[in-house]
Amino acid sequence: MKFRWFRVENIFAYTGVSVIDLSDTSSERNMIVVSGRNGAGKTSLLNAAKLLFLGSTDTALRRVGFGGTPLTSRQFVLGQPGQWYGVFNAAARSSFASVAMAWVDGDREFEARRTFR
Repeated sequence: MKFRWFRVENIFAYTGVSVIDLSDTSSERNMIVVSGRNGAGKTSLLNAAKLLFLGSTDTALRRVGFGGTPLTSRQFVLGQPGQWYGVFNAAARSSFASVAMAWVDGDREFEARRTFR
């Protein structure tokens, strides 16, 4: 299996569309390193992948802060100017949030996508 790209929009720390191109990997270069400063979106990226495959009903995805109590399903779209809070950030209020991933397995291509309003 080879990942091709990962796309997030208005989820966690990602405002607008962010696409990560993963197509440059090979059997010799098969490691992906996610790095950045605190608050840059590393954990948001991993949680977005969980959101893609597990959906938004997982209460672990709705916890705010370390050991915080989970937000209710009605609290998914919260925000403060310039900040995110919860699963979907303030930009999702006026449009939508989405997460998608594409990969190749042998000669077959796959794409998984979830969109939230």
